[in-house]
Formats: sequence, structure tokens, C-alpha cells
Amino acid sequence: MAQMAQSIIRSQIISLRDDMLLLPNVAVAEVIAYSEFDSVSGKPDWFLGMLAWRARTIPLISFESICGHDKAIPVASSRIAIINAVGGHCDTQFYALLVNSIPRLVKATDENLRTEESPEQKGVLARVSIEGTSAMIPDLDMIEKELCKVL
Repeated sequence: MAQMAQSIIRSQIISLRDDMLLLPNVAVAEVIAYSEFDSVSGKPDWFLGMLAWRARTIPLISFESICGHDKAIPVASSRIAIINAVGGHCDTQFYALLVNSIPRLVKATDENLRTEESPEQKGVLARVSIEGTSAMIPDLDMIEKELCKVL
């Protein structure tokens, strides 16, 4: 009897101030060292500013703040995760998230990924456990829609 092929999604566990995100590799264009950005007035708290990246200027946001928590604050280990915008909601192709450290690569499979609970948090599709780490799967579509409203 042939075994069914196992689904493997190459992913990244990304550290925030008080939590973790789980994103598929295809969602993350690049992770760069923290760099200064230009603040923009008149934007929501979660909109940190505009960041120069690869001859472009892209929006930088605080995932924590868009979910209703305190805004992310840079620390010594901070990095910036460049996210591929895939929703097609507006003209931006990329946006950036302020994160706390270099992501850890994982392979999400049926065996090592477990749903923990139903999220009741804006911006979160699910809370999961992977390789002993609790993480949130962000609602990238919602984030992109919110971002497009303020650009």
C-alpha cells in the first residue's frame, strides 16, 4: 500500500516582543538588520514609518500594535522582516515588520503542527504549536487591507 505524501511547508518562527509568529518562507522576502526609518505623521500607532529597502521605500509596521497591543520598540537584537504583499489590495508589493531577532527556520508538517486554540485577536488567524513553540499565524490579508487604508 502506498503511503500518502506528507505536506511540508518550509516556514520561519519569528520572535516578537512577547510572542512568536509562524510564517511560510514564501511570505518573507528577506530579514535585514534593524535600520532607522522615517516617521510619518497622521498615521495609526501601528504604522511605524517608511523604510528604505533595495531602492524602494516601504511601510514598516508593528504587528503587536495592529493586534491591539503596545507598539513594538526596537531592541539591540531587533531585525526587520520584509513581507511579500500578496493580497493585491493596493500598489505596495512589500511591507516590513519590526521583529525581535533572527527567525528560526522550521518545516511545518502534519505531525509537528498543532492548533492550540481559536484566536480571538485581531490580525491572528490561528494559534499553533510547532516543535514545542507556541506561535501565531498572522492574518496577512487583513494586515494588507489595513495598510492599504492608510497609504
